[in-house]
Amino acid sequence: MSHDPRLFGLSAPVGATLAACLLAASPVLIGPGWPGSASALAQPVAQPPAQAVAEAEAPAAQARLGDREIADAIEDQLLIDGVVDVNRIDIEVEDGIASLTGQVGNLLAKDRAERVAGRVKGVRAVGNRIEVTPSVMVSDAGIKRSVEEALRADPAADAYEIDVAVQNNVVTLSGRVQSWAELDLVDTVARSVRGVIGVVNDIEVSTPDERLDNEIRDEIAQRLRWAVSVEDGLIDVAVDDGVVTLTGAVGSLEEKRAAESLALVSGVDAVDVTGLEVRWWAERAMLRDGKYVDKSDAEIRRALLDAAALDPRVMAFELEPEVAGGWVTLRGTVDNLEAKRAVAGLASNTVGVTGVTNRVKVRPETARSDAAIEVDIESRLAVSPMTDAEQIEVAVDEGAARLSGSVDSQLERREAERLAAKARGVTRVTNLLQVAHANGLREPFDTSGYPSMTEILRYPPAGRSDREIHDEIHDELFWSPFVDSDDIDIDVTDGRAMLTGSVATWREYRAAEENAYEGGALFVSNQLKVE
Repeated sequence: MSHDPRLFGLSAPVGATLAACLLAASPVLIGPGWPGSASALAQPVAQPPAQAVAEAEAPAAQARLGDREIADAIEDQLLIDGVVDVNRIDIEVEDGIASLTGQVGNLLAKDRAERVAGRVKGVRAVGNRIEVTPSVMVSDAGIKRSVEEALRADPAADAYEIDVAVQNNVVTLSGRVQSWAELDLVDTVARSVRGVIGVVNDIEVSTPDERLDNEIRDEIAQRLRWAVSVEDGLIDVAVDDGVVTLTGAVGSLEEKRAAESLALVSGVDAVDVTGLEVRWWAERAMLRDGKYVDKSDAEIRRALLDAAALDPRVMAFELEPEVAGGWVTLRGTVDNLEAKRAVAGLASNTVGVTGVTNRVKVRPETARSDAAIEVDIESRLAVSPMTDAEQIEVAVDEGAARLSGSVDSQLERREAERLAAKARGVTRVTNLLQVAHANGLREPFDTSGYPSMTEILRYPPAGRSDREIHDEIHDELFWSPFVDSDDIDIDVTDGRAMLTGSVATWREYRAAEENAYEGGALFVSNQLKVE
């Protein structure tokens, strides 16, 4: 199907308002998150021949997963995620195509359920027919006012001229922006307002200059090649009069969505991913096709600068990354904390980067009183459908925000921190929120598609033996599309898991560790080698 993202709001490929979930308290980040980009690199990327897809179809690897098994795995991941009440959701899978029905309380939860389902091995597509039924109805006038205020308050979206209309709790956006990334940012801001049950995105993307098809093709190929989130070895890129066609194979639906998102560069009118098939059983070596060969520090630096130039959260700032042996040290000045976190995410998701030290300075352009910042953060918490503002206490001292109180989930804790980081004048966020965890489950790897710091919650799984934890970790690794579990050994003693063996990427390294915690480990000793 030919896909014009303006018709669908890009809810599946990307979600820019969840992009800043890095911890400000620590300058060091290790691990993957949001895709990088390298559109301006000089060397072209050779496209694999179409028959390469067929060569990846090793008969022994084509054993088909059962639809019932896939449906159960989706339900398990939704349970771990904790955002959706699985008692209100029905899951059916036919030939790898998952259908979700039921009810949730907000639009972000609906989008998240679809994304979680798309991260399960064997899922080729997701049909999302979940209904959004807010527990507290908000008037159309109230939603319109909140969306307009949210757009004005967003550090990256405040300059856009966007018209907002609301009818029966469905928001219609119109206006003009200069990139697909800007369109997605606006779309996600609207989705993040309490009471919204749907978004119709009629915003026009107006790029400043005409571009040649081969120029667009080369930029997309480079973006795919440098993005940690996509194994691009079997992806062909074709461009005809601004319409991009991606064909070939990827290892998961998550990679397919990321590839579609990365293809939305300047000059693109639409992206067709009909011919890009999800083949979870394909050989990873062929899907990668030498993607993770050694990169020079100069190449990594250039790729990071290219990524920053395309991201509306950070493109206005002059950043000075330094790269030594794959380790990135970020320097420069930004005027908001979200931008600082966003650039760290871009760095950690660029191929070749092994870690990040974030020394970017946050220096707000306009001085605000601590009282004004407190009111701003409290307003954001009240408008968000993901947070209960009455349970969260906000204090600000010389621009440093402190959150305390109790929340229902790890996701709500992180969302509260993200919202605080978006407030103008905030230079640091200390998150002291306690999670009222009843079942010991924690937030899964890369929950929003953007950078994810490891925030470990160690709750003893009641009555579970080491063998049970071992088996749960084994299942988590098997169903993850991010991990090749064949080369990972698991040992569990007194609830403490040790992972040994090898993985191909730092992203896989982090994902395996997250899977071990999801399986119930109290502590994970990650001894995996990245080869």
